[in-house]
Parts: sequence; structure tokens; C-alpha cells
Amino acid sequence: MSGFWNEAAESIAERPKLMKAAWLLTLLLIEVGSVVADGGSSGP
Repeated sequence: MSGFWNEAAESIAERPKLMKAAWLLTLLLIEVGSVVADGGSSGP
């Protein structure tokens, strides 16, 4: 799995715009994941 992230990081590093988009997407996924986790734990 770490190899995948290393390759992804190298390819993203070559594309600044993609790197920014990847960071925003990662932050969004973390935010959504925490919201889903909170909703799931407090939901029915």
C-alpha cells in the first residue's frame, strides 16, 4: 500500500494543480468520513 502512495506522491509532485486538488479531495474525504462516523455512531 505504501508503494502505491509513493508512486502517487511522485506523480502528483510533478503536477502542482493536481497536488492541490488531491489535498482538497483528501481533506474532503476526511471531513465526510468523520461526519459519517459521527452520524453512524449516534444514529439508529
